[in-house]
Amino acid sequence: MSHHHKLSFWTAVLVNLNVMFGAGVFINTVTLTKLAGFFGFLSYVLVALLLVPLIGSIAALLRLYPDGGFYAYASKTIHPLAGFISAWAYFTGKLASAALLVHVFSSLMSSLLGCGNEYLIFVDSLIIIFFAWLNLLRMKTGQTIMYTFMVFKIMPIVFAIISCLCLYKQWSVPQQTLLWGGIPTTIPLVLFAFTGFEACCSLSGSLQNAEKNGPRVVFLTYCLVVGITIVYQLFFFLAAGTSLMTQGSYLDIFPTLFKALGLDAHLVTRYAVSLLHSVLACACLGGSYGILFSNHWNLYALAKHNHTFFPSVLLRLNAHSIPAACIIVEACLCIFYLYFTQGTVVILQQLSVLGSVLAYTLSVCGLLVLSYQRNLYFNQFISWLALMSCTLFVGASIRNFYLYGLHALYLFVTLLTLGLFMFFITRFFYKRDE
Repeated sequence: MSHHHKLSFWTAVLVNLNVMFGAGVFINTVTLTKLAGFFGFLSYVLVALLLVPLIGSIAALLRLYPDGGFYAYASKTIHPLAGFISAWAYFTGKLASAALLVHVFSSLMSSLLGCGNEYLIFVDSLIIIFFAWLNLLRMKTGQTIMYTFMVFKIMPIVFAIISCLCLYKQWSVPQQTLLWGGIPTTIPLVLFAFTGFEACCSLSGSLQNAEKNGPRVVFLTYCLVVGITIVYQLFFFLAAGTSLMTQGSYLDIFPTLFKALGLDAHLVTRYAVSLLHSVLACACLGGSYGILFSNHWNLYALAKHNHTFFPSVLLRLNAHSIPAACIIVEACLCIFYLYFTQGTVVILQQLSVLGSVLAYTLSVCGLLVLSYQRNLYFNQFISWLALMSCTLFVGASIRNFYLYGLHALYLFVTLLTLGLFMFFITRFFYKRDE
């Protein structure tokens, strides 16, 4: 890819922020409060700490393989099969998150406009097709779109934090809200809110000076999102925690906040809530667009190594150096998720987390092997810590499968099996040709 089409440092930061700083923080507001009460913000702190060695490992991999991505991280030191599973799991799993965010947008707008829900999946599909078309354009166009979405993301967060600060005299932590036992259940939900720091791994081949800029992008976006998210959840609970515990979903968070401010009886409040929900809906679109903007390069990497059907088609670039067929495939998979799951939040969340965690784990294993081969002692240390974190995340995910149902696991295993079938068929085919 020519320098003209390369992404700058700040564009990569923008992509990471749009993917990582999606709707997860809003979707989790009520759920974390119900499960862990006051300690909902501690769930963010715990997962953030567990992610630190993983962040360090991903940064190290970006330095070692600046033009690599998830396929390279596991394939170069372990085996091409490990690289395939890593990239395929991330590619398919992350698209569940993109589908979910689009569906949250449609649900919010349907609620605001008073429309029925019977055509939501169809509307979701049209949005994804539109995003696919946008991603066929120049990367500079995508950058402009993501700047716009980023403004929408910041507005409700800033409003919520400032409003909660205005209520500091009412802050309280009732004894009955100290729910330690709910923290383990919140871990996959919090992980869903934090996944996205690795988005620049998918774009590393398109990033200017990836060896230097890649790790910086990861660390900067991670610190920004973690800090803002912890403050948001803590302040929101202190200002309206007991009320949040009785609410139904994230749709109730801003009405609850206005009630705490004593403004619930004002007519203007209804319009303010509608405006905030509209902005929140657009923020969801930003997260989805960021995923679709970056994730298709994982499929491109697999096609580049002849691990997909019709690799020459997937590798064909359009006039803007974009692999059009890869974008079409990811759009089709997103639409499949929506029709298959009917937009069920828990299934799509768990599918996204499982795919991401599997990619993290195999990537860390690749770094661990390389660290022993080259006697990189610090990398050995952070790799073992990251592997322990990944084990905890996998365990928490499996626990939630038993709590919320095995549908996401069945779907993930099916997609992984289909991927493995494709890997072995293409491997046999190309080896025979050689």
